[in-house]
Amino acid sequence: MFSLFQNLPYELRHEIWRYHIPAPRVIETRYDGATGRVLPGSVPPILLHVCQESRRFLLSTEIGFSMQFGTSGNPAAVCINAKTDAVQIDYDALKYNHIKPAEFETIVHLELCGSSLYNEDSVDILRQLVKFQNLDTVSLVAPSKPFLESLVQTQGHSIVDYFLAQCVYTAAMATRVWELDIDMKKPQYDTWRKPLLNRIFLRDDGSRFTEEGEFNPVWGLGVSIIHTKADFAMSTMARRLEEWRRNRGTQSA
Repeated sequence: MFSLFQNLPYELRHEIWRYHIPAPRVIETRYDGATGRVLPGSVPPILLHVCQESRRFLLSTEIGFSMQFGTSGNPAAVCINAKTDAVQIDYDALKYNHIKPAEFETIVHLELCGSSLYNEDSVDILRQLVKFQNLDTVSLVAPSKPFLESLVQTQGHSIVDYFLAQCVYTAAMATRVWELDIDMKKPQYDTWRKPLLNRIFLRDDGSRFTEEGEFNPVWGLGVSIIHTKADFAMSTMARRLEEWRRNRGTQSA
């Protein structure tokens, strides 16, 4: 680090830190079923580890980042901005009650993944989702290529079975979203703040996409509906939320 940095005025140091605040991100997590811990799966913001001052700045109320998913015996290890970041969580972490009540209040953009998600009844998934009180979006994420390849190799099947597994999981995800959309309209959920549902698919290179029909043409996304992890939250989610909130405001009026 620049050796005279600490001699700079406090305000100037903070302006430098501010320049390195991450844009909205997709925060991947890893679920350790043996310990019940939700661990980081994405690179943390650089400000978290530069020095104590940068860490305090990032985790201040003004900036909005916080450490989440701690347990009684382990400190929280996932750094997120709950108001802007999309947080990807293995469904098992919800199913086995390894998310703390306080975290249900903070997360706004939720992505669910994990093999058990696609075999679960929509009613059971919804029972977990209603714990979140401030959701704007819920996205079901298709299995990644490494997961499908591992599944096929474990069972000793061929490459043909890989594509078959991909089709089966894709169809299962579409069914879950369709069922959730229907179930959320039932009277018992009238008082729950209903999120926008989405499906996310992963290409072999890690890029993310969804059906073209779910995007409003006025957003000017053109033919390409592919979004990398870095720009997905800003270019896709933010635009969809803008349209959704506008429509919700019109309906309220």
